[in-house]
Parts: sequence; structure tokens; C-alpha cells
Amino acid sequence: MNSAAALAGLLLTAFGPVDIDEQALDSPVATTLTLTNHSTQTMQAAFDFGASGWRTAAGRTTGEESLRPRQTVVLPGQGRLTRSLYPLPRVRTTWAGDNQPVETASPLLVRKLGEAQPARARVAVNGILSEECWLLGRRLGRFGSEFGERPCDPSPEWMAAYDATHLYFAVVCEEPRIHALVATGTKHDDPRLARDESVEFFLDCAGKRRDYFHLRVNVDGVVLDERCTLSAGGATTPPVTDRQWESLAKVAVQRGRTHYYMEVALPLKQLGVNPPRMGTVWLLNVARNRRVGDMTEPVRSLWNPSPGGCRNPEAFGALVFK
Repeated sequence: MNSAAALAGLLLTAFGPVDIDEQALDSPVATTLTLTNHSTQTMQAAFDFGASGWRTAAGRTTGEESLRPRQTVVLPGQGRLTRSLYPLPRVRTTWAGDNQPVETASPLLVRKLGEAQPARARVAVNGILSEECWLLGRRLGRFGSEFGERPCDPSPEWMAAYDATHLYFAVVCEEPRIHALVATGTKHDDPRLARDESVEFFLDCAGKRRDYFHLRVNVDGVVLDERCTLSAGGATTPPVTDRQWESLAKVAVQRGRTHYYMEVALPLKQLGVNPPRMGTVWLLNVARNRRVGDMTEPVRSLWNPSPGGCRNPEAFGALVFK
């Protein structure tokens, strides 16, 4: 078996999940390291956590495992959430079969978990966030810089809700220079939105980490929407995009003195899915692009930062429908 064939026969090392938003910083957390051999031969896996403070429950930061064909090994792991949470630690694994070693890196170590609450009354999309699902919903935050180098402070916060016809998002962005926010895009799918103060949503309903929907909404409520497919080059190259797809999203944005509030209603029929049931899990990421005053380019922060950036579906978080 050559290296390419061995790599194709293996599931990349996977971690999680750890619910970062529910954990206090400086607290110990538990996770699992999963190694899966999808090939038809016995493979040796040598793993290295590559980051201080993260190890297996047995205290190992490195080790070796022998996996039979089709075998999965799950190793309990543990770490600590500190201000150095970003960058997230990544595990490297060397697989050997027929003397052909292949090195892989975990696509994600810590997967964030978000919740979508049922909207028991009609959601009026006006940017005021006065509905019960927003008042009682859990706000998710702790954004980090796009590639995970550092935490974002102050961090945006977001919430999700749903009913039989729509998926709803609410986003709160703190901004001390609220009157200096930059928005140049004025029409649907305007390419200038890429340089505006905006919020982005990346949504993978199938959970296959290949195809996803992308919405960008600027601070004036103008929308760019597209359907994306991971390109042949993977997350390191731009995805294949389909701008013909229309989300038909309804959007409203309200500006306060030090914050702006965004509300989005996305019709489920445009996603091609049935109404989600309790326990359904989709994958997603949320980004804020901050552009204020004389900034020439926006600065992006992500709810779930990734070494692959915002368009890497391997590092999307999970959205659980309650």
C-alpha cells in the first residue's frame, strides 16, 4: 500500500467534543482522542499531542497504538482551558503500514457546541431581540482570531432558534465606535460586502464537512448568499461557490450606542431539509468582520477558530436542536 492509498483508507484523528462556552477558563476539561483504521491491514499509529497541558487520561502526551483492520480506538483525554486556549492544540498521528508511514493532523481538537432553541411564538425579524427565545436563550461567544492565534475581546455573541419553517439567528456585536462602522455594499450579492462590517454564517446541514451554505450580512442588512463545495485541494484552497442559490433570508439590524443587533430568518425549504427534530445536529461556524473608520480591511474573528480559517468545514462547530 502506498502513502496515498494508506491515507485514503484512514479516518483522520478526531477529537471532542468539549463545550467551551459552558466551561470556565482555567478549568480542567475531558475529551476523547479517536483513532480509526479504515484500511484492510493492521496499522501502527504513533500520536503526539503537540501542545502543553493536553494528554490522555493516563497522562501520556505521546504514544503508540496498533489498530487491526476497521478497528477504532478511543482514548480518554484531558486538558485545561486557559487564556492560551487559542491556538487550539492539534494532534499529529503517524500511521505505518507496509513500511509506508503517513502523517496526518487532527482536523479539530475542540469542537464548540451551540444550541438552537424552539421558537414557541412567531419571531418578528426586526433586530430588537425581544422574543422569549432570545430573552431566555443561551448566548454563545468566546470568539477568537480567524486562525486561532488569540481570543477576541470584546467577543460577539450569537443565539439560534427554530420553528417548523425557519432557522433564526440573533447576533450582538459590541462596538465602541458604532458611528464609524463601514458598509459599502448596497445590493444583494454585492462583492463589496467582502470588505464591510458584517457577520457571516457557515452552515453544513448534512454534517459531511464538504458542502455548506454561506451567508454574509453587512451592518446595513444587505445579504450575500451562496452554496459552497470543498474544492479538490481541500480547505487550503477556495471552495467552489454557487451564487445562483438564494437563501431568501429576512434580515434586520438595529444600532445602539455601543452595540448593534442582527436578526436573521432563514427558510428551511431553501436549505432543502425537513424541519429539524429535537436532537438533530448540524455543523456551523459564525464570524464577525470588524471594519471601523479608516481601517482598509476588516478584521475577522470566529466562534470556532481553525488553522484552516473560516471556510474549513472540518473545523465547524456543532449546532444541536433542543
